[in-house]
Amino acid sequence: MELMMLGTGSASSIQFYNACFALKKNQEYMLVDGGGGIHILEQLRKAEIPPSSIHNIFVTHNHIDHIIGIIWLIRKIALAMMSGEYKEDVHIYASSITTDAIRTIAKLILNKRQSDYLDDKIQLISVENREQVSILGENFIFYDVYAKKEVQYGFYLKTLSGQILVCNGDEPLDEKNYDLVENADFLIHEAFCLDSEKDVKRPYEKGHITAKDVCEMATKLNVKNLILYHIKDEDLNHREDRYLQENKPYFSGNLYVPNDLDSISLECKVKTK
Repeated sequence: MELMMLGTGSASSIQFYNACFALKKNQEYMLVDGGGGIHILEQLRKAEIPPSSIHNIFVTHNHIDHIIGIIWLIRKIALAMMSGEYKEDVHIYASSITTDAIRTIAKLILNKRQSDYLDDKIQLISVENREQVSILGENFIFYDVYAKKEVQYGFYLKTLSGQILVCNGDEPLDEKNYDLVENADFLIHEAFCLDSEKDVKRPYEKGHITAKDVCEMATKLNVKNLILYHIKDEDLNHREDRYLQENKPYFSGNLYVPNDLDSISLECKVKTK
């Protein structure tokens, strides 16, 4: 499996697309979040991911920077279904609050022919805390991250080859979910800003934490590879260097600060598209 970062920025990012990514297995993809607009279609094009190869989508929560891109993708898929180009069903997994939000928004702003595919060939599937679902032939466990702002879910995946990948959405890991993250091979976690910037960017007021906080937590839980995203920093040319330089002392494993369209294999190799 391969992790393809479509966006790595926070809600207010301009130079980076909002945090979202795809998991690739063979020629099939699972999309995780959609970012905040139509640019999701451009990111998919740049990553050479045809929408027709996406049959499973997971939406962590219903904030604007995660859900609006999903509406554009639903429209794209519905049009392809009308023309016969998209023949299979698509499954969109999320909490009941988020599936309700997707359904409501889509029915309000898409035309009836497009929105009629909802709950038919475009299936909105509500998941419960710690529910296990088979996707791409792998077993995913969706879990409540106990977010302070909105109901939000993450996922735990132990691949058939034995690698453990956990995505905690864009809020700090709660102690109630430490059991899922301990000894994980990969953890995808938000890092709103550098610790040296916390007095200016005030991550804690916004329900986020610093990269140093994440690194120290990951070290405590024996995480092997830490992937930071949902970053507020707009420094396009120096972001990775700054985050690695400040945070390497706090995390002894492999620390990744990917840019948009970078991909990461579960064998820890990184390449830039």
